Amino acid sequence: MVDVIDGSEQLLDDGESVLDDEVFVQDARFRWGIHELVGHDKVGSDTCGHFKRLNGCLGHNGSHNVVDIHGHDFRGMVALQSVFMSCYSPRCPTCSRVWARREAELCEGRLLEASKRFGLVEHGTASVPLRDYDRLLRMDVKEFKVYWRYVEGLLFARGIVGGVSMFHPARYNPVDGWHWSPHFHFLAVLMPSYGQCRRCVDKVCLGRNREFERCKVNGFEAVTRRLGEKDGFIVKIFGRRGKAWKTYFMGGEKVVVPLDKDNIFGTLSYQLSHAGLVVGSKRACVVHWFGVCSYRRLKISVVRHKQLCPICDAEFVQIRRLSFDVDLPGGCGVHIVGACGGDGEPLYVEAFAGSYR
Repeated sequence: MVDVIDGSEQLLDDGESVLDDEVFVQDARFRWGIHELVGHDKVGSDTCGHFKRLNGCLGHNGSHNVVDIHGHDFRGMVALQSVFMSCYSPRCPTCSRVWARREAELCEGRLLEASKRFGLVEHGTASVPLRDYDRLLRMDVKEFKVYWRYVEGLLFARGIVGGVSMFHPARYNPVDGWHWSPHFHFLAVLMPSYGQCRRCVDKVCLGRNREFERCKVNGFEAVTRRLGEKDGFIVKIFGRRGKAWKTYFMGGEKVVVPLDKDNIFGTLSYQLSHAGLVVGSKRACVVHWFGVCSYRRLKISVVRHKQLCPICDAEFVQIRRLSFDVDLPGGCGVHIVGACGGDGEPLYVEAFAGSYR
């Protein structure tokens, strides 16, 4: 089933076109009102997903002559990763996950800086009350921007002092697939910390018969239930995230190695992969920064993640194959493969200016 959208045009405050002048075809299963899911529009470019180059680490100076705690022997092995062309558009079904990872990197840097100043970053949702479902479907862009700021104001009232929020127009279940169920995800810092509710023993606030009125510490769970009776929003904080990890493939086996840091990046990249954006907008605005984490209040210099070798933690460099008979590693993951062929000759070298693959 498809839905043809006419070429009408709306303008944002800065003059940005919301809908293109040309008529385009949109899959109606992933569109609700002015919103669509990330990665469900037309492909951004004919080159999206095509092989671009090979990155990796050759393990100079014997840095790969090790055996890890899992018993994997890296002696005589190299780490390789295929890099593919991308338009970095959240609309493109081929490149939306690449966009989500890059956007998550930028968001993670700001949230990590905020956590140093204000405490642990928490992940939660703000579910829209049923009375606003039809209203959201009829909203134009300007009305929705006002509504989004209204929701962030409700978060302020619950003790959330700043963070990043994103709108999700739908939820998924195996029976109905994606269905209209508007809600907001946020990663933010709270004052006072959510720790007092997490450490609470009696959990009196979680009852369904107004037990929250008996809460003596006046923590987040009690406050959000009192306010929820007035504004109708259900605001929840999830449990603490697990640790981040790094993965690679070796001998057809996927290896997962845990790291000693919170997995903020993983939470962000997953939530961004199925967030909502405005249909046909030229510059998609998927995330909003608010409160103490806004660009005006929190000045930081974000450093992009560098791709590091899972064996020796050296930075990846561009690699060239010495023979086109060598198969490229499949997919976007890091693959640990042999450095030499059957004749003992090396198969890969670091690329130089003007080299090809």
